[in-house]
Amino acid sequence: MAMTPKQLDTPDIPSSQLNPPTAPHPVRVQILLAGGHQHTLSLSSDAPLLHQLFTVLVNQTQADTVPSLLQIPLQSDTSNQAIAFSSDKLVGIVTDPPVFAQRQPVETPTGLTQFAAPKAATAAVSPPAPKAYRYIQIEDFLPPELHQQLLNYATTSRADYVETGPATNTEFYKDHRNSLVIYYPRYTEMLIERLHKVMPRVIQHLDLAEFEVARIETQLTAHNDGNYYKMHNDNGSEETASRQLTYVYYFYQEPQAFSGGNLAIYDTERRDGRAYGGQNHQIVQPLNNSIVFFPSFYMHEVQPVICPSQAFEDSRFTLNGWIRQPEKA
Repeated sequence: MAMTPKQLDTPDIPSSQLNPPTAPHPVRVQILLAGGHQHTLSLSSDAPLLHQLFTVLVNQTQADTVPSLLQIPLQSDTSNQAIAFSSDKLVGIVTDPPVFAQRQPVETPTGLTQFAAPKAATAAVSPPAPKAYRYIQIEDFLPPELHQQLLNYATTSRADYVETGPATNTEFYKDHRNSLVIYYPRYTEMLIERLHKVMPRVIQHLDLAEFEVARIETQLTAHNDGNYYKMHNDNGSEETASRQLTYVYYFYQEPQAFSGGNLAIYDTERRDGRAYGGQNHQIVQPLNNSIVFFPSFYMHEVQPVICPSQAFEDSRFTLNGWIRQPEKA
């Protein structure tokens, strides 16, 4: 599994205390592993990999931390290698110049404590990030055997998919969506059962009021080369108003044969009964066998997929849908 930064929150700091941020600069990073092993590489001070290393290291202090596989490129003038190790083997990081991480009291999907992005010793604090795009991403959502069954079904059912454009693109939203979908796929019951099991955790993490689940909708979607879904939300009409939560379960063949296809969740404001997306947004990468939840009123988009082979079986597949509350009388 490739290293991917988790959602990180920035502390609330009065604007009067903010200083202009320091420009990114090179940092020599020495990775210390259990058993006395060491590896050194050079990273930018704002590199996501450096950010992730600090987060993983500090999370080792949590008793319920679940180890994950880390893969780090090690490049030199004479070789191009990578090291893979379990996250619980990371025991220290030496940085030159010094880099520090700041604790934030926010819980991640796995129960780990989050940290703000590492800051160089001379760096100023960045402004607080908007709070209107909170989400949760849970990895290893399905057991391997169910993940494989679902993948076999998705890749061998090409004739059952229909284009999403005719149902979505209109005179006012031309070229709004481009992908393939099965509206009533198999494996729905299996997915819904697991959705119910994680709902309390999701509701708590998103800081939502509990609600009665009246219905869960599911569709199977395939995104191949050039496919996308422009900014929208999922409960902006009378027919969809009862949707409370949107979920997206990602699955695809390994090794991953596409790039892009990230989920962008935008800072969202409600005005006059409508949702408006700002420029600020969070990027959620489509990790294999992971599921993402976020409130259905959030403005979001699927960024374009790049799949050089254009083979259908190399697509970015999702089981995605919505969790509804009872319709208002």
